[in-house]
Amino acid sequence: MIKSIGSDHGILKCVGGEIALLRRECGLSQEDMAEFCAMHPNSIGRIERGETDSSIVLLSYLYFNLGSSGVEIDPRGVIPLRGKEQMPKIFLRLRDMNAANMVRKMGVTFHERRKSMGLSLDCAAGAALIHRNTLWNFEHGLVCSSILSYFRLLRVLEVKQVTQDAGHPILH
Repeated sequence: MIKSIGSDHGILKCVGGEIALLRRECGLSQEDMAEFCAMHPNSIGRIERGETDSSIVLLSYLYFNLGSSGVEIDPRGVIPLRGKEQMPKIFLRLRDMNAANMVRKMGVTFHERRKSMGLSLDCAAGAALIHRNTLWNFEHGLVCSSILSYFRLLRVLEVKQVTQDAGHPILH
């Protein structure tokens, strides 16, 4: 089911590198990005260097604000889709996002996909190397997944791409 993947650090480094690449493509410094995101520049730096496993809400927020319309899942990590999307004229503030609603929608989408594949909670959690309670809490919108857990879950569910439609995640 889950194919060989890179190390946790390698995955975080790849994701961080993609954020740095998108940021530079948008002509932003780390300081500019930090100011737009109401974050400290050191936090942006740690994420870009793959030194921290942040939440999927923060990852989604950064990718969205850098013009990505979704993500592709490959052995290296959660890679932003590039294409017709352009960086928004005004950055969405992290505090203005409805993170709880976003996490709930992601969890429900994961739950539906897992059930449609006939995977038990224990099987999916075991394959993703996470505790079954963590998966249950994520599927019920009670916790926000980390980037690594999100990546592993997407791989278990054989997801190749995640986009959205009217704020609802679509797993392809």
